[in-house]
Amino acid sequence: MPPSTLRPAELPELPALLPPGVRTLSLDCFDTLLWRRVAQPIDVFYALQQRPAALALGLTAAWRAASETQARRRKELRSGLPEVTLDEIYRQALPHATAEQRQALCDAEFDCEAEAGFIHPCTLALIRQAKARGLRVIVVSDTYWSAAELRRLLCRVMDDPGCAGIDAIHCSSELGRGKSAGGWKEVLRREGGNPAHLFHVGDHPVADAEAARQAGIGAAQLTPLDEATAAQAGDRLQAALQLMPQLRAERPVPSLFHGVLSLGDDQGGTTADRIGHGAVGPILAAFAEFILQQQQVLAARGPRVRTAFLMRDGHLPQQACEALAPGVLDASALHISRFAAIAASLRTQDDVLGVLASSLNVHTLDILARQLLLPPDMARQLVAQARRQPDPARAFANAVQQPAVLSTIVAQSQAYCRRLVAHVRSRTGVQPGELLMLVDLGYAGSVQNALAPLLHEALDVEVFGAYLLARNATLHGTDRRALIDAHWADERLVVALTAFIGIFEKICALAATSTEDYDDHGAPLAAAGARPRAALPQVEHMQAACLRFVAQWRHWPAACRGPADLVALGINAAADLGRLVYFPSPEETECLAGLQFDMNLGTSLANRVIDLAAAAQEFRREGFAMLTHDFRDLRVGHPAELRHLDAGLSNLLLNSVRLGFALDTAHSGQRRQRLTVLLADRTQHAVQEVEATATCDGYQQLLLPFSTSFDMSVLWGRHLRCIQLDAIQRLTLGTLQDAPVDVRVGLDVLLDQAAFDDDGLLHFEPGGMMYVPAARAPVAPGTVLRIVYRPLVERAALPVPGPYPAAPELVS
Repeated sequence: MPPSTLRPAELPELPALLPPGVRTLSLDCFDTLLWRRVAQPIDVFYALQQRPAALALGLTAAWRAASETQARRRKELRSGLPEVTLDEIYRQALPHATAEQRQALCDAEFDCEAEAGFIHPCTLALIRQAKARGLRVIVVSDTYWSAAELRRLLCRVMDDPGCAGIDAIHCSSELGRGKSAGGWKEVLRREGGNPAHLFHVGDHPVADAEAARQAGIGAAQLTPLDEATAAQAGDRLQAALQLMPQLRAERPVPSLFHGVLSLGDDQGGTTADRIGHGAVGPILAAFAEFILQQQQVLAARGPRVRTAFLMRDGHLPQQACEALAPGVLDASALHISRFAAIAASLRTQDDVLGVLASSLNVHTLDILARQLLLPPDMARQLVAQARRQPDPARAFANAVQQPAVLSTIVAQSQAYCRRLVAHVRSRTGVQPGELLMLVDLGYAGSVQNALAPLLHEALDVEVFGAYLLARNATLHGTDRRALIDAHWADERLVVALTAFIGIFEKICALAATSTEDYDDHGAPLAAAGARPRAALPQVEHMQAACLRFVAQWRHWPAACRGPADLVALGINAAADLGRLVYFPSPEETECLAGLQFDMNLGTSLANRVIDLAAAAQEFRREGFAMLTHDFRDLRVGHPAELRHLDAGLSNLLLNSVRLGFALDTAHSGQRRQRLTVLLADRTQHAVQEVEATATCDGYQQLLLPFSTSFDMSVLWGRHLRCIQLDAIQRLTLGTLQDAPVDVRVGLDVLLDQAAFDDDGLLHFEPGGMMYVPAARAPVAPGTVLRIVYRPLVERAALPVPGPYPAAPELVS
């Protein structure tokens, strides 16, 4: 017996399972036989609105869709049935258009459908198997196209005048009613009247399954995508429309890979497998296509092209290119980090200043000493001396610019450069006059900027950069391109995608320690004492599943891929990457939370990429200020953390990064709570009204100045009966200082006419207060006391009366 539901990969086996009496296989058309390379059917109309016939009459996609709804409603009111033809839709949309203009619009829409459409290879295999068994094959579709028009569309998309042997086509526009409104009776009448002779397959649960079965016809519902992938498609569309406002304004939303996604991954069943196959796979397939196209363009210019993938992040892109086109690239792996490229390029005082300007602060002195290749003893001495000064960062900058120190840096860098050049020569085999294409994820091209003049001088080779994303790519002339760059994308899109891209980098990276130096023969060396990095099982699963997806794409028929359009590939990759970064599913977030991200600054710093418990606590206490922690506490998965708290927060974060506006906790909501504070010194006192601002989950944040000049008392009892106290902390605003310091109730602050109950809730009498003594020692300017609490019962609130009256009985 045939199953009641089917996935596309199961379609070719269906004819062998049909009951003996079945003589005709019936297929739905759209999303069963004919699929589209766009996110939703309405996206075809966004292509239509750019056609001359639509532009001439001012027809938009939204008006085209609304006009169809109106035409159907009018037809139903007139005749009792809502089925319309395409000409009737355009009569409704443009009542003053001529017959010629309406026909031009019909022709334009036909062309848009044909260009967006492809025949799913599994459905085509089903048709061939059915024909081989002697079955008739018909198409039954709820559509405004006529049978003749739909046959012409299918023939064009199939590039087959025989339409794959389809024997008949029945359209609701000619049947007079849809499949779920009695259309199956008319189909049966036309097909001989015996429902046992038909078996139908379609994706709609009512029209294709339930209605067919009610008419006595055997039916199986096709599930194009599994539940998780279908939900992912919705989030992907949301990310695409927010990241790229030109979509559904200038062009449709592409969905180039959902046909491959419909095949599923028969080797993967874990969340890590689904991330690799469904989320990372389409991005890497698009990137691999781009890399191969760039290599072909460069090779056509003349010099031999050698391709080198920069490790560690270039690991998975290299594997993806090999999976897509085995043996095509003359490729190698270069272990050159940003640390290594900068270390090899320190020739002048300006080079040193460039390094300092990018990252100098009180917490980075050791990191910068290592980056500047200072010998260990000299580095320790300079850092120790700088830390004893009032402004350690300025003192360190002055020290490294002394002539003797600069001479040491330059000499160390020149020797480092010779070793790095030996690494490039030994790994790539590049020869004078050749072109070396460096491949990396991106983003500013700092490695290429540092290496290009060095390699030109040492090896007489030119360098071209090929990236997934690049900022300011067009400013550098013709020496680089990215799949997502200024040739088609707003630079703010690149900023939004790279701001939190660390998780994606981790998935792509080689499981190895970062290279810090090379021996004289160019072999890469890790930092002294660095422990080997074992591959995490979930990352291995993601990478393997990604490569399985790329292999599926390799075998995907060319007719299903459509034209090679780098812009469409770039938009597709941006949508998929944006979805993964900003809108991961709960299951994805849980899986990714097990990863750690290392900073690759010549240090051993590594932080969890996602910490849901810490994020919830930090957002209660800091609001969006949690995003501004320095690199020591950095987590790259903040969008996933905010998504976990509230979908609106991750949407707001995406738009703030994409559009470039700041997220100010003090103005992120309009909820405020007024409190009274008593300030006193030895001679006087004053009462002041202060405001607490809302953070999340009903919590409020109260910031009070903290100094040696005065004591404070927060007069809680005037306003509140009960609060839930989350934290009292001392911190300094606006600086890169250490983490907030917890203030202890009963030791550092005192309570009067207040007490905690057994559940940890703090209750106040009307005169209840919290006393905060002045600081005993001088504190830094900007030091405040932060009190985070959730108000539970206000003083003005009346007791809840009781007992409760009986609830009225509900009437249904």
